[in-house]
Amino acid sequence: MSIVFILFFLSVFLGGFRFFDLVFLMLEFVVWQGLGVM
Repeated sequence: MSIVFILFFLSVFLGGFRFFDLVFLMLEFVVWQGLGVM
């Protein structure tokens, strides 16, 4: 699990789900695909 995903989870857990969090998760997904992890 990446540091970015951990930060995303903490932001959701502590501050509730926001639109920015969704965008952040989408960026993380794109990065993972680019690295071939997913």
